[in-house]
Amino acid sequence: MKKYPICVTIAGSDSCAGAGIQADLKTFQTLQCYGMSVITATTAQNHLAINEMHPIPVTHVETQLNTLLDEYDVAAIKTGMFANAEQIESVTCILNNYAQIPLIVDPVLGSSSGTEWESHTLVEAIKNLLLPRATMITPNLVEASRLFPDYSISDLQSISESTNTAILLKGGHGIDETTVTDSFINKNDVLTIRHERISTLNSHGTGCTLASAIAANIALGNDLQNSTKTAIDYVHQTLSNSRNYLHDSCKNELRNLPMNHTIKL
Repeated sequence: MKKYPICVTIAGSDSCAGAGIQADLKTFQTLQCYGMSVITATTAQNHLAINEMHPIPVTHVETQLNTLLDEYDVAAIKTGMFANAEQIESVTCILNNYAQIPLIVDPVLGSSSGTEWESHTLVEAIKNLLLPRATMITPNLVEASRLFPDYSISDLQSISESTNTAILLKGGHGIDETTVTDSFINKNDVLTIRHERISTLNSHGTGCTLASAIAANIALGNDLQNSTKTAIDYVHQTLSNSRNYLHDSCKNELRNLPMNHTIKL
């Protein structure tokens, strides 16, 4: 019987299922892993905006995570949205007892629809608590500028070296209209990954999906660099497969719609 590695996502719930927990679980399933979840917040959102966010109490986040880790052999963990610094402190404390489990951190500070919940304490908790525990952190250009003001690639190399954490600097927010340039930084090694920029109205949840795909590939036994390359290819293929997806079901503006994860690999 085929074994399906277990991946856990610790993130917020997206009620329109384009990002967050729902995108993570879709990605795990497509990549032949079994996904489990720890929900940090519920949201009332669609592809246009987050209208309300409800943080889950820290004690319940703890109980969700401990309930899974106590019973299952977890192959990889991915974190996304945290509602507050207290959740990060609690989760990190638990994960430090499971140092053997690879951890991919998507440092979510806002949504692709434009809603932000960044705070100084949240940023500091990501940097000081999650980052040193992570196997990899995957900031986009905006998140990187908030986590590491006035950074350079050499600065990120030093951070990677001091924390023993790889950094994937995502270039999707870059100004090049035809090419996206990502930088995989692992201590002294810097790998530049370039790929075509896909023009699409269905880009909701790309960051969540990428981090989840990296976690899934690691769970399947691939090394970090190859897991990252394969995950980038997965997001690229999913975006390509998502043109016009759900367009006929929307009543208002067509932008930032969910991706179509029902692809054949």
